[in-house]
Amino acid sequence: MGTQPRKTRGLFERPACSGIWWINYFVKGKQHREKVGRKSDAIALYQKRKADARRGEKLPELRPQKVTTFGELANGAVDYAKVHLKTWADYDWKERALREPLGSRPAGEITPQEIDRLLTEHCRTPATANRFRAFFSLCYRLGMENGKVMTNPARLVRMRRENNARLRYLSRDEYKKLSGIILRGNPRQHPAFSRPEATDDSADADEEWFGTERPSQQRRRRRSQNPAETGKAQTDRPGIPGGR
Repeated sequence: MGTQPRKTRGLFERPACSGIWWINYFVKGKQHREKVGRKSDAIALYQKRKADARRGEKLPELRPQKVTTFGELANGAVDYAKVHLKTWADYDWKERALREPLGSRPAGEITPQEIDRLLTEHCRTPATANRFRAFFSLCYRLGMENGKVMTNPARLVRMRRENNARLRYLSRDEYKKLSGIILRGNPRQHPAFSRPEATDDSADADEEWFGTERPSQQRRRRRSQNPAETGKAQTDRPGIPGGR
C-alpha cells in the first residue's frame, strides 16, 4: 500500500484535486484565508504571512476579487472561434447548451469529475462528448491566457473512444430524404453532405457515393481475397522475374 501524502500545515486544496491551493492562518485570534494557486506558491506565501505576523507588520487589506463565471469563459471562446475558426457556429450552440447548467457557476469551482458526469449524462455518443470536452478545454485555455483562471480541469477528463467504422452506405432514396431534412433544418451544413460535383466521371462518382463498387475496385478486392490470383498478378508484372 502506498503512503498517503503528508499534509502541509496551513494549506488546503479547494476544490479537491483541482490544483488550486489556499492558505489558512491566524493573527491575533483572527482567521485569514487567501486563494493562491500553485502549492509551491501557497507554501511561500504562508511562510511570509506567518513571518510578517511575528514581526508585527500590518497585513494587507484583502479586497474581494471579481469571480469569473464559466459563462464568461464560454463567451470568450465563442468570440475567439468567430475570428479564427470557420466552424464557429458549432461553438456557439455548445455555449448555448451549457449556459443553463454552468453559465452562472464560478469557473474555478468546476471540477473534472463534474465535467465528466455532465458529458456522460447529456451526450449520446462518444464523438459528441469529445467535441464538448474540446470546447471546455478551449474555454479554460483562453481563460488561463487572459489571467481569469489558473487551471484547466478539462485536461483531466478522459477522452471517449470513438467507433468511426462505416456500417453501410446510404441508398439513393435514403440520401435524398436525409438531404432534404438537412436543407430544411440546417442549410449551412448541407455542403458537407452534398454529393460530389458532376464531372465526366459522374457515373463512377454516383456508384462510389452510393456504395456500388467500380470495376477497378472489384478487381482489387478479388485479388486481395484470392492469393493465387495475387501471386499470378505479381509474376506477370514486367521487370519482376518470378514475381520476386
